[in-house]
Amino acid sequence: MFILIITTLIVPYRLAFVDEEPIEWVILYYVFDGLFLLDCILNFFTSYPDEEKSTEVTELKRIALNYLKTWFIIDLLSFLPFDTIFDSAGTNSAGANSFAKNARIAKIYKIIRLFRLIKILKLVKSNR
Repeated sequence: MFILIITTLIVPYRLAFVDEEPIEWVILYYVFDGLFLLDCILNFFTSYPDEEKSTEVTELKRIALNYLKTWFIIDLLSFLPFDTIFDSAGTNSAGANSFAKNARIAKIYKIIRLFRLIKILKLVKSNR
């Protein structure tokens, strides 16, 4: 949750006011991506409550299917390094590279992590 809050506060600021990211920030973004990937992997092994039966589902196959049907796409989009993908795709043609840098599209995708806040808020609300 700490990394999510940092991402929510820092990425929009850096998106608006910073033209070129220093290597330290690039490394930090990769560390964040790695931690989000780790969280995604752990979600395949995390039980969830079955509200109909009032039990906790611990069967790995059911957990994985439930995760794939619910939050997996948002989690997947939150750790994919779109900035690296856009930069490598743009190196083939100068127009695509300058478009990605000028519009800062690559960084905008990091804001998808905000949807993970919804997930956390639902968990907190359900535990009350």
